[in-house]
Amino acid sequence: MIALGVLTRALAPHGIEPVLVGGGALEFYTAGGYATSDVDLALPSGPEVDAAFAEMGFSKEGRYWVRDDLDLLFEAPAPAGLPGENASRTEVEVDGLRVVVIGIEDLLLDRLRAWVHWQSGEDERWARRLALLHADRIDWQYLRDRTKHLPEEVDAVAQLAEEGRQVIDYDDFQAEVRRRKRDRWAKILASEPPGRRPGRRPRDPEKERLLARLDRARLERENPELLRRRP
Repeated sequence: MIALGVLTRALAPHGIEPVLVGGGALEFYTAGGYATSDVDLALPSGPEVDAAFAEMGFSKEGRYWVRDDLDLLFEAPAPAGLPGENASRTEVEVDGLRVVVIGIEDLLLDRLRAWVHWQSGEDERWARRLALLHADRIDWQYLRDRTKHLPEEVDAVAQLAEEGRQVIDYDDFQAEVRRRKRDRWAKILASEPPGRRPGRRPRDPEKERLLARLDRARLERENPELLRRRP
């Protein structure tokens, strides 16, 4: 992200704005849940772009810009066929540098179409993940407008929107967890035989043996000195 911020700053005087798309954008919106080894940019080709990359120490190989010492690979321009990128974009600051990311709606639309038209289970999984993570910020009407001419896309958007509505607020979730814990312990205590002394239940001996074996194996790996007999 820092390298992209440096590139964005270098191209700003020329009125050129690189936009993070593809897997890099998915990694951003899932907070690292998705990982990618290259960075796709919506970026025109031209001498200003070539000069900016070269000044940053990148070498060009086809449509890729590579810097081996930093293990960085930019793909610019990104492949054709991306969504229109008309949704509001996300701007972030990384170490004082500005970075622009494709709008969540257009990224979701890209994954949704791969899911619907290519039968890509992987893209379906990430489309659902994006919808669940960002249900409250996604412009669902924008997605409905962009997909209204293809029934299969309409159905997919409806599915994702419905799943997003079922996501509960985090505070409500925590309250529900506490309630279930209280109910669970109440049932456990109610099932105790009459006259049993209060206190911790004895563990299953077989479980204790397995846990001890796992503990010993871990110590042998991480700190074998603790297992050596002392004279």
